[in-house]
Amino acid sequence: MGKFALVFLLVLLGGCYPRFEEPLTAVTASSYDKCLAGAWRLDSIGDEQEDDLIFHFGRGEGGAFEIVTISYSRNDEIRIETMDGHSSSTSVGSFLNIKEVIDDKELYTYLWYELSNLQLVMRPIDPDVISAALDTGKLQADAQSDYITSDPSEIIAYFAQAGEDLFAEDKMLFSRITKSRC
Repeated sequence: MGKFALVFLLVLLGGCYPRFEEPLTAVTASSYDKCLAGAWRLDSIGDEQEDDLIFHFGRGEGGAFEIVTISYSRNDEIRIETMDGHSSSTSVGSFLNIKEVIDDKELYTYLWYELSNLQLVMRPIDPDVISAALDTGKLQADAQSDYITSDPSEIIAYFAQAGEDLFAEDKMLFSRITKSRC
């Protein structure tokens, strides 16, 4: 998996975002949100954006997405990366589970999303909210790696309890480039 695009987004949002050892839900055929399929241009992150970034969501294996990102930098460099992920529909809303492999271990970053026909909004989890949950014992993490080890059902319950405070302040706003698939 190419980590650049995910890291790029999270760095622009200004933080180190939590990684989870489990996806919120398992990958199934229903994990593929066909309304998300297609190409989306990143319009803004909060109040700024440095590079042009386009996300392409296509069908991967078993209900997962293959996500291809193309970034065009201000100095005319092109970077193409691929990621794997899948959608989770929860009581708290829809989330992308973006998979990355670190030291031969699969880890997940969660991005909440909401979409309309022409716009996609993504919001990362606020790392301070997760830190507070770890400090109070509401979530658990591996002592050496800080990867969140809590059961997905506990994570979803905590997300529901946290409500709107769960999310980082800045939103990522995307515009649809391709025709809607739903």
